[in-house]
Amino acid sequence: LSVTEGWLSVTEGWLGVTEGWLVGSGWLGVTEGWLSVTEGWLGVTEGWLGVTE
Repeated sequence: LSVTEGWLSVTEGWLGVTEGWLVGSGWLGVTEGWLSVTEGWLGVTEGWLGVTE
């Protein structure tokens, strides 16, 4: 995902990340990066993401 802007209110959850990297600043201000998530889940109560691709 190429997330240009957005925020998430995550109340609970976990991710099994095997490898990856993220570049950005702020609260989920991710400009570039990638994650190889093998398993996991997130309990998101509210939020939105601006995904370009």
